[in-house]
Amino acid sequence: MFLELKCGGQLSGETGIFTSPNFPNYYAPNTFCEWNIQVPAGKSVKVKFSNFLLSELGQENTKDCNKDYVEINNKRYCGEPTSSPVVTSDTNTMKVVFNSDASYVDRGFSARYETFESTDRK
Repeated sequence: MFLELKCGGQLSGETGIFTSPNFPNYYAPNTFCEWNIQVPAGKSVKVKFSNFLLSELGQENTKDCNKDYVEINNKRYCGEPTSSPVVTSDTNTMKVVFNSDASYVDRGFSARYETFESTDRK
């Protein structure tokens, strides 16, 4: 029996949760997911990761993130950071990409997106 994992898609509304495939279990190698988040016009998007486990043997302390990574706003996140990433947008849309290569896999991530007023940034 073939099990199709939900991976990527369009996310809309004020708030929501998305995860890497199979989270909290290990994601599969050679996985590519793309989520397109859209919140109401005039608002901005904030994505906060509550779990983030994308380490690769030999890549634990590198900033390259060329194996398994999450990419948002042209910046890649990987490894097991001491504090989970929080990323904001200047618009009401955000694209989140998850990529894993053919080698070692980890448990992945869980993330929550929410709407905020761009004037409330700090």
